[in-house]
Amino acid sequence: MSLAEIKDAVTELSPKELAELAAFIQAQDKLAWDREIEEDFSPGGKHHGALAKIDAVTSQEDWPEFPVFDGGPTDGALHHDKYIYDEAGGNRR
Repeated sequence: MSLAEIKDAVTELSPKELAELAAFIQAQDKLAWDREIEEDFSPGGKHHGALAKIDAVTSQEDWPEFPVFDGGPTDGALHHDKYIYDEAGGNRR
């Protein structure tokens, strides 16, 4: 069956069948993503070297200093209480 035939058949599905198909496709997509991540970070994978770098940094007793930002809500939830917004939802007072 071709993709075009599948697309045509999908238009004939009931709402319940369409929801079941969507859930099935979503599950397949998640499985494919999991396989891709597993392959990428396995020995020989394109990101395997990144794991060694992460391990080297996180195993150090002295973590590097991270800069402190005061750029509004984008600087993280730790400082969310110091920002007050108007009712329109965006202007800092």
